[in-house]
Amino acid sequence: MAFNVAIVEDSSEDLEALRAHLARFVAQRDGGDKSGLRITAFDRAESFLKSYEPVYDVILMDIELPGANGMSAARALRIIDPRAVIVFVTNIASFAVSGYEVDALSYLLKPVSYPALSLAMNKALSAAALRQARPYVIQTAEGMVRFPVSSILYVEVVRHSLFFHTTQRTHKKRGSMREVEDELRGMHFCRCHNAYLVNLEHVSSVSGSEVTVGTDVLPVSRQRKQEFMDALTLCLGV
Repeated sequence: MAFNVAIVEDSSEDLEALRAHLARFVAQRDGGDKSGLRITAFDRAESFLKSYEPVYDVILMDIELPGANGMSAARALRIIDPRAVIVFVTNIASFAVSGYEVDALSYLLKPVSYPALSLAMNKALSAAALRQARPYVIQTAEGMVRFPVSSILYVEVVRHSLFFHTTQRTHKKRGSMREVEDELRGMHFCRCHNAYLVNLEHVSSVSGSEVTVGTDVLPVSRQRKQEFMDALTLCLGV
């Protein structure tokens, strides 16, 4: 399973140290498979939050940033992404106490040691994996159905009916796409069209105005293409 990690750190020295620790972590955890983590770095909170898409599983957030600090950024983040795992990075341990108000998992004290980062990342990835694997529950005409969020290929809306196309079968229920979109926010889903909400992890290709999800080819509307491609780029780390 691949995870998207954002690092928000203004110090180039501290950023390179975190990158080196993460490279070592991936090598030891996955036997050298670098696809385990997709890392994106930002040097300011403003650039991180601008046009933010909830595709990150873990966020390593420096607290002492120029402009808006990491705590302010985390508060703003929680409004649009309540599920991402936040790990604060700080020079002053007392700052980390405030992390509880934004549901931060833990904090790392600078200079960050590899054992400390490894421990924090193991906890963070376990929490992120549980989030991705958690069951999604819907009420259908046949009764209540449960399936993993990660098994959803895409959700389709036809009038007032929702069709959940999963890796196993398709489930139908009454409801609105907006409600489903809100429930799946922060879990790598994005609309490619008013009628389709796509799990970006299952996208295999995009060609012109079409996207292939699993074995199905879906339309990408002109109005949503830029937002969809931006979210896909962030999700895949390309």
